[in-house]
Amino acid sequence: MIRNIVIIGALLCIPVIIYMALYHGQPPSVTFSEAIVRTQHTSESDPASKVLVEAEVVEVESTKDLMAKDASGEVFHIEYTGNEPAQPFVAGAMFRFVGHVHGGEPPLFHATQALAK
Repeated sequence: MIRNIVIIGALLCIPVIIYMALYHGQPPSVTFSEAIVRTQHTSESDPASKVLVEAEVVEVESTKDLMAKDASGEVFHIEYTGNEPAQPFVAGAMFRFVGHVHGGEPPLFHATQALAK
C-alpha cells in the first residue's frame, strides 16, 4: 500500500518539478530598457528580479566598471561583481550579463555573471 502511494506521489510530482526547473531555471533575456521596467514594477521589500542582457562591450574602465550596448542600441553602465570571465572584457566583445538594474540617474546594471557569447 505504501509503495503504491510513493509511486503515485512520484508520478504526480516529477512533472511539476521538471516544469518549474524549465520555467524558473534561467532568467529571461531582455534589453536594458525592459530590465528597467521590470525593476520599476517590484516593491522595495522584494529582491530585484534577475535578467539576462546580451550586450557588446563598448568601453572598459576596469574589470568591474564597463559600458555596454544592448541589441536595441542603448548604451548603459555595468557594475560587474562576479568572477573573472573566461574571455576578457575588451571593446567589441559580446557577452550575456546576468544581474539586475539599480535605479538612479542614470540607472546601472549590476551584473553577477558574464558569459562570453
